[in-house]
Amino acid sequence: MARILISLLFVLSRCECVQATNPAEWKTFNTFNKLQIEYTVLLPKEFDPNKTYPAVLSFSTYRYNKEKTLSMANEFWNEATMEDYIVIVPTSPKDQNRGWISHPAHHGLLDFLKMINKTYRIENDKFHILGFEEGCIPAQTYVTKDLFVSLTTVSSEEWGRFDSDWYEKMSKHQMPTLIIYGIEDESGVSIGKQAKFELSKRGVVSQLILDEGDRYTLPSAHGNQVLKHLSDFVNR
Repeated sequence: MARILISLLFVLSRCECVQATNPAEWKTFNTFNKLQIEYTVLLPKEFDPNKTYPAVLSFSTYRYNKEKTLSMANEFWNEATMEDYIVIVPTSPKDQNRGWISHPAHHGLLDFLKMINKTYRIENDKFHILGFEEGCIPAQTYVTKDLFVSLTTVSSEEWGRFDSDWYEKMSKHQMPTLIIYGIEDESGVSIGKQAKFELSKRGVVSQLILDEGDRYTLPSAHGNQVLKHLSDFVNR
């Protein structure tokens, strides 16, 4: 009986430890134009407030969807080592019908990023912008060199919707671009190859990575693998 109780206590203590593995702490930022952005900031395990870090702005949706944004924070980035990265995961403002793709939301995002820069020491005061699936819509819309240093898309359908005018517009920013698909995602692979061709033709530094699996099982559906790809890309 004593052994059973000891074993039970050990299992319960392990459960408590699992539940305590830093679930994302959510805050609300009120922008100057009266929007509310819910967000979480995921810090390196050995975070030093006096140290400067590269930062990733991570989008999971373009319209307000707290459940999907929670999933990105708690599953996509779950237990990611972060290494030397700060990762910011915001929701779209609630009261914007077009989500992030509106002028008020854009101006609110600029205000939000100013706050992040004041709170943390961000490398060069600029961000790596990342979109996962639907989150690629705002990620690929907001690429400007005054705010961002690179673009990463994971399983983006947006590249397939771009025409020559869009590629011309994007190429003006000469944003280093990392494109990731699962090798079993046949449609994605085709879209990614075309996107890589169009960007390279316009002088944009870009890389296409085809991970094992489809769009749901590829290793880059986890933050650790994405950060590894991103680090290799920007440091090559």
